[in-house]
Amino acid sequence: MNIGLADIGNIMFATTLSTAGFGSIEKKVYERQLDNISSYDLALNIDLGRLLPENFYLRIPMHIDYSEMIANPKYNPLDPDVYLKDDLSTYATDREVDSVKRLVQSYTQRKGINFMNVKKLRPPTAKGNPKFYDLSNFDISFAFNQIYIRNPDIEYNKKKEYSGTIAYNFNGNPKNYMPFKNVKFLNNKYLKLIGNFNFYLLPKSISLSTDMYRLYEENRWRNKTTNLVIIEPNFIKNFMWNRNYAFKYDLTRNLRFDYTAVANARIDEPPGRIDKRESDYKEKRDSILRNIVNFGRITNFNQRIQGNYTLPLNYIPILDWMNASAQYTGNYTWMAAPLYKDSTDQYVEHPYGNSIQNSRTISFNVNGNFTRLYTKVTYLKNILNPPPPPRLQDEEDTIKQGPTIGKQILDNFLRLLMMTKNVSFNISFSDATMLTGYRGVPQALGMEFNNMTPGWGFVFGWQEDVRDRLVAKDLFTKDTTLNTPYLTNHTENMNIRVTLEPIKYLTINLTAIRNKSMNNREYFRYNGSEFQSYTPLTTGSFSMSIISSKTAFAKNAKDFSNKNFQILLDIRPEIAQMVAERSPVWDGTYVADSVTGILYPDGYGATSQNVLIPAFLAAYTGHKPSKYVKSIFPSFPMPNWRISYTGLSKIEFLKKYFNSATLTHGYTSNYTLSSFSNNPLFSDPDGDGYTTVRDALHNYLPQYEIAQVSISETFNPMFGIQLNWKNSLVTTIDWKKSRNIALNTSNVQITEINTNEWVIGLGYRFKDLAFDIRTGGQTKTINSDLNLKADLSIRDNITVLRRIVEEINQVSTGQKIISINLSADYQITNNITIRAFFDKIINKPHVASQYYNTSTNFGISIRFSLAM
Repeated sequence: MNIGLADIGNIMFATTLSTAGFGSIEKKVYERQLDNISSYDLALNIDLGRLLPENFYLRIPMHIDYSEMIANPKYNPLDPDVYLKDDLSTYATDREVDSVKRLVQSYTQRKGINFMNVKKLRPPTAKGNPKFYDLSNFDISFAFNQIYIRNPDIEYNKKKEYSGTIAYNFNGNPKNYMPFKNVKFLNNKYLKLIGNFNFYLLPKSISLSTDMYRLYEENRWRNKTTNLVIIEPNFIKNFMWNRNYAFKYDLTRNLRFDYTAVANARIDEPPGRIDKRESDYKEKRDSILRNIVNFGRITNFNQRIQGNYTLPLNYIPILDWMNASAQYTGNYTWMAAPLYKDSTDQYVEHPYGNSIQNSRTISFNVNGNFTRLYTKVTYLKNILNPPPPPRLQDEEDTIKQGPTIGKQILDNFLRLLMMTKNVSFNISFSDATMLTGYRGVPQALGMEFNNMTPGWGFVFGWQEDVRDRLVAKDLFTKDTTLNTPYLTNHTENMNIRVTLEPIKYLTINLTAIRNKSMNNREYFRYNGSEFQSYTPLTTGSFSMSIISSKTAFAKNAKDFSNKNFQILLDIRPEIAQMVAERSPVWDGTYVADSVTGILYPDGYGATSQNVLIPAFLAAYTGHKPSKYVKSIFPSFPMPNWRISYTGLSKIEFLKKYFNSATLTHGYTSNYTLSSFSNNPLFSDPDGDGYTTVRDALHNYLPQYEIAQVSISETFNPMFGIQLNWKNSLVTTIDWKKSRNIALNTSNVQITEINTNEWVIGLGYRFKDLAFDIRTGGQTKTINSDLNLKADLSIRDNITVLRRIVEEINQVSTGQKIISINLSADYQITNNITIRAFFDKIINKPHVASQYYNTSTNFGISIRFSLAM
């Protein structure tokens, strides 16, 4: 039942009654309800502000609810074989009956009251922008909820929840000041950068809020035995105080600043019951109030600062075809360690100390619209957008000479030079630090002002090693059992995109990417006399777009060897010599390889990681060996591409056959180090990146252990054509080619997977194909399109293992797969579609351990859709 109280609120009342044996039809007898349950709920929603004069503009929404639920069991829970009513009839007095009922019935009582977002509204007649001191910027909330439960297992359970919030939100529209706006000579387009100088004096928005939440729960289980068992009540208490801050300030139209922070504090309560009837209530109350006055015990503090700057290139005529921006984001987190019970049974600060971590991201974005740049020159603008021919004035104007051959050559040459249309460049650097053992507590902005730690740069995300500062101020734990590592991380991401149009209807999209991540970990702790770092470890990953198409078409011989692998084997001595000449630890001596007898520089043998990886990259990319000898982390990526040409259907001869014709070609190649880590045995006292320590094969240890290097190359497609014929026929032909080459340095082996695939597709649509069906003595005409599709795929993939030491090539797996797919779709109604299909797959393996097999799947399906 819902009763409306005019426009100020409503009253809702609901009641339920269900008896033993109730249950849904599918439930079995033993699954049905065994209790007689009755309940009622009463709720009142009212806006008290509507009871006040209208010009008060107050909103005071109030919600009150009260409910009870009683469940009387059919059988006595303390004696489940006896009906409860029969058991109750054995007692002589009503008092005994009520006592038993209280033991066996389940009772739940809920009650609550809350005021949400109580605030003074801004009068609609108010003039001007909101002021930061307006009362309408404030709102208050309060809620109280209580639950009381008892049942055969629980003697009582009392749960009380209190919550309150005070919030301040100011959203202004600050005035923008332009001091040089009326200076005429600065309105010149070449001085606009100065003339449009602007700033704001007031912030854009300020948000502050503080909220408290207190949970107090007391619970005691029943003694369901005949023995005298003392059961103490259990207490659950949680008293939190959260504070939130947000600040937005646009310094200028191009420079924006945002700050947000969240502080979580806990109000520690004394153990045990907190009740006015208790003798120690005053002491416990004073302890809680004292903690509130001290703003609680901070358990977590998070803050974030973000700055965005858009370069004012639009005010510089020569650069207004570009837009560029820079962004800085800094994060800081302080996390308190859990309390620690000392030898006196008191809870104190944990000896491990607290954890602090920060991070920063610096990114730059540049976008260039070259078409806008070209149109700054009138001659080039006319080439890109030729003006319409002049209207004929008389018959003599009908005989005009076209552009000269020289002008046509010049225009076409300039059009070719203007093929670059758009360029975008994005680069970002991310760093993070995490440190456990800090004994300071944040006071404001993450800083402890007594010692000025951990430092202004650190709390705003700047990367600096603060350990020495904390040790000097005795703010780093001296617990020798600290086992949480000191972590740092560095990530670089680069993305470049370029759009080219060399001729009309031909589009080339170039993409280059480079991603690198480095993670450092070490244990920093006190050893009893000094602080020291232990077991430093560096891990990371790297990926970059490259061009390896020079070697993509090397064919396998009958023994499955190919030219690329042979080049890798042959250039190892040359690369070993290059690597050795760059090494300050090489003594100039040579050692014969135990397998081939070829001389290699001492310490840089045929299986050395320092030799294998550059040889692998040089052999399978086709580039000069010296390119990868300097570093296995090249600085600049190479572009991948996708080419599309749609001009065939514009040719007069082909226009009468095709509605559209598209030619496509795509190429992607990536060089990847999925993971690497520093060698724990690598010793480099002078920091030159080389060591005299050798491995079991007498090769100098590399600085990083790299388990696998891979090149993933895809032509998707190598050649593709899609034709939409005038007669509704659609033809698609794609030739796809890919390879994945991985060098495993541990077993000195290359795994090469090559895939070659042809896909031919045909589609035809019979429009408005109608036929009659007879249902219920009536004839109904169905008119819809019949879609026919036929796809043929021939896919050949083979995996070859190439053992470098043994110089052996072995096929491990592979098969030739032929797929034939035929289908016909016809939509009978908006909800029903019938489909006939035929699929056949023929699998012919390349190795004897696999079997030739075919599979055929055909049938008719009817799809019914419930969507309207």
